[in-house]
Amino acid sequence: MSSKKPSQLAAAQLSQDYKDVFGTPQGKRVLADIMANGGVYAPIHSNNPTEMAYRCGERNLALRIATMLAYHPADFVERAMETTRELADLMDEANHRAYTH
Repeated sequence: MSSKKPSQLAAAQLSQDYKDVFGTPQGKRVLADIMANGGVYAPIHSNNPTEMAYRCGERNLALRIATMLAYHPADFVERAMETTRELADLMDEANHRAYTH
């Protein structure tokens, strides 16, 4: 029998669920999009308080996912480079399809 409390087991299961979902090729592409569009890799700024709050909310959600995946600060640099490559590859594929059909 486990010595962990039900809430600890649920948290561990949820963390594993995040890793399972975002560990797939599809999940990695979605995560790259969430991180890039969530403002994780660049400073966020706006003179409009409502827009700033909205951007902060997007960023906080992306950072929650990163926390659930147990990212460390150095992981963000690596992920930013991977995101750039993955998004460039997706754009190349889309452009190729557009010109070949």
